[in-house]
Amino acid sequence: MQLFHQFINLLFPQTCNACSEVLLKSEKILCTTCLLHLPKANIGFSNSQNLENRFIGKVEIKGAYSFLKYSKGGKVQNLLHNLKYKNRQEAGIFLGKLFGNQLINDGNLPKIDLLIAIPLHERKLLTRGFNQSDLIADGLSEVLNVPHETKAISRQKATETQTNKSRIDRFFNVENVFQIENKEIIKDKSIGLVDDVLTTGATMEVCATTLLKGGAKEVTILSLAAAI
Repeated sequence: MQLFHQFINLLFPQTCNACSEVLLKSEKILCTTCLLHLPKANIGFSNSQNLENRFIGKVEIKGAYSFLKYSKGGKVQNLLHNLKYKNRQEAGIFLGKLFGNQLINDGNLPKIDLLIAIPLHERKLLTRGFNQSDLIADGLSEVLNVPHETKAISRQKATETQTNKSRIDRFFNVENVFQIENKEIIKDKSIGLVDDVLTTGATMEVCATTLLKGGAKEVTILSLAAAI
């Protein structure tokens, strides 16, 4: 069996999810160079710039954290593109773990009872086969030792892509799109709301508002990456 796997790896070598270079035997998901030089945002961490300003006057949140800097054509975009469109699901869990370890090492994260990922509409979920934000939340859950809940909230409307939309257009594109499915799950809970990329924050804003109106005690924003 080991020889078979070696033969498969020879024919179809594993490549880095960020730069596409062939991985060494000891490397997984990312090559050592990309792993050491990921563009860190560290937003919300100690002594960092503030992401919470994007939510002031829109929704009251406990805090906002983002691990990586997102830029067009950059390594983080490559990572997320491979995750979402090339079925590199293991990358989502891996990145969630990295994010979780950074949060623990920083020691600045408020108490969280439950992790909830921004849900996909069932049509998109069937097409893609998975929700990339759920995978990131799985990685966070394992490291933070906080349960990840997938049945509390749903997406009722298949929205248009948010790419190239203004902040106002993004907000109206996702307005009233989320629905609480089980209020008992979130009642009086401190929720960590997870997504892959935060740009204007419109989607997170609407989802956080829905959770708070549904009975959640408070919401902390946890985006793997942020456009800054």
